[in-house]
Amino acid sequence: MKRALVVVAALLAVLSGGCANLPSFGIAADRMEVVDYRKMAVIEDYAKRTGMTVIWLRQPTKLVDKVPAGS
Repeated sequence: MKRALVVVAALLAVLSGGCANLPSFGIAADRMEVVDYRKMAVIEDYAKRTGMTVIWLRQPTKLVDKVPAGS
């Protein structure tokens, strides 16, 4: 019974995404979080070469500086 509760708790944590659903938490005002398409391409290329399938539950992100308005 105890093991079943651990499995259910782990499944709920994975499905809910935990704190990952708060993309702007702790990010400075002059920075923003964007999807890291370069990292995704590297991972998908490796997966293709090794015969694996990638399913993105949450795309990798990176922090970049915001572009000032009017530039």
